[in-house]
Amino acid sequence: MELLYNVTGIEGLPARSVCDPIEKHVSCANGSWLHDKTQWINSSAPGYSGWIWKSDTSSDEIVGHVFSLLLVATLEATNDAHLSQRGVRAATLLVKLVKRIVDANFTLPDYTGKPTTWGRWDPHTVNGDRAFSDERGLQSLQMLSFLSAAANASRILQQAGLVDIPPQSFWWDAASYLQSDSVQYNLNLRNVKILWPLDDNFSDDQLAWLSLFSLLWSCPQGSECSVQARIDLTSVYISLDALAHGVDKEWSSLWSALQLVLLPTAISSQGAQTKSALTEALSWNLQTWPVEQVQWPTRNSVRADLVYERGADRFGRSQGELRHTWRPLPAYERRQSRWNADPWDVTDGWDGMTESDPGAWLLPYWLGRYAGVIRSTD
Repeated sequence: MELLYNVTGIEGLPARSVCDPIEKHVSCANGSWLHDKTQWINSSAPGYSGWIWKSDTSSDEIVGHVFSLLLVATLEATNDAHLSQRGVRAATLLVKLVKRIVDANFTLPDYTGKPTTWGRWDPHTVNGDRAFSDERGLQSLQMLSFLSAAANASRILQQAGLVDIPPQSFWWDAASYLQSDSVQYNLNLRNVKILWPLDDNFSDDQLAWLSLFSLLWSCPQGSECSVQARIDLTSVYISLDALAHGVDKEWSSLWSALQLVLLPTAISSQGAQTKSALTEALSWNLQTWPVEQVQWPTRNSVRADLVYERGADRFGRSQGELRHTWRPLPAYERRQSRWNADPWDVTDGWDGMTESDPGAWLLPYWLGRYAGVIRSTD
């Protein structure tokens, strides 16, 4: 992750992707849907001659950076000297990233100085742009979670004796402004999940879960929650409840694991029954996911045991291609992709010639281990 920041040579700006001098002639910037030639930049950063990096970093990447850097900073900053230094490095990257966004009126400036296509969390765009109306709750949640995470990272750096960082008031003032009567991001939070089948955006679900985690995880037990004390947590828990009820039938290992880690402070009032159901969904999804991570061919169109709904999804596809009854098929009977994919999709596909990295499986596994519901012997 440090490489993504170092290669741009611009403080607080991570590249969307990167290729070294050899790789760029083999697999990068080749004009495919994944590698857009117009977005690759020659690095001018010291030590990166011949490297290229992809610009136009989006909100998706920033949510992932904040989530990951916050976990490293908080979990390692209090361990032994070697690990605490790594935590300091992560906290420093996180603070510089969010400060860049706040300084640019809650947008992410690209190398051009102009906001990236999706790096826009400013009130003018979030509240005023009709094209962003269905993202209003999600964008508001993201920005408040960034502030909460950065404030916690600043606290870690202050404890490490570093002083060249924004004061806590920098984050407080930004959070207070975004929740003022004229902006009202706190009220936007209450509509973070649109409970409407024709607009079920699984990418947005992932962004919302990671952002909720970053916001709530930023307040470790026994510490002073500087920004959280200035965030309307009532609205946060309303959004958490709506999101949880909106995805509970998906039997997702990641959504379940994130809730289990937050359970002691976020949803403890729902009790042991909820914890048991989340643990069952977590285990079931992980256990039915092909360990070899190969996208094996699936052919469900010939099955007589599947019941389908009528209607269409947000892309206009017939629900004849989808299945919304009982719970999703086991991962080895469908196309179990990453967490921005539709778990109800049982269409025929894949050819057994693609192997994914194990990140989508490992993240909920280790979260489950951390929550104490998965043992090393399971």
